[in-house]
Amino acid sequence: MTTVELLSVVCRWINEKLGYKAIQGPSNNPAPKGRYISVVMQNVRQVGDIMVPGPRSNDGKRNKYKTAVKVASIQLYEVEGDGDWLRNIQNGLQTDEFCEFVEKNSPELDGLDTGFSVWEIGDIVDNGFQDGTFYFQQKTMSFEAQFHDYLEHRIQRMESVEVNFNNEENLSVEVENG
Repeated sequence: MTTVELLSVVCRWINEKLGYKAIQGPSNNPAPKGRYISVVMQNVRQVGDIMVPGPRSNDGKRNKYKTAVKVASIQLYEVEGDGDWLRNIQNGLQTDEFCEFVEKNSPELDGLDTGFSVWEIGDIVDNGFQDGTFYFQQKTMSFEAQFHDYLEHRIQRMESVEVNFNNEENLSVEVENG
């Protein structure tokens, strides 16, 4: 799953299931009028080392992938709101319905898990600001989403090995029917 797809799934869930206006930010488009949720990717970090599977089969029927575990920090801004929408989103991120929505709306890749799961959910914080004589009411909240990056694994099985021990003995091994 790309980070753009992750943000897209979150926005679709907010729009379709909660009925709020949600946009991916930042964009070069003008901000919508009225109350809305802006969904922004803050950063992505890797957890642990990339997991490497065994070699690919010789028949080429099944691709294998190296797997990297990633965690994305996603920031939500409730613009012109009092934080109620964020509180409902905060609660909704912890439901089975949200997990099912993510599963149904994640891209397909050789039967692999391309969805994401919610790890940590942050506090709702006041982020309002004064611009001249105008006050802009805004609340913010972040959460972390864990997902996998898949890298194609192209290493083939060994069919034969030849080893020379101290230039004296030769060892030769061949794989048959395997």
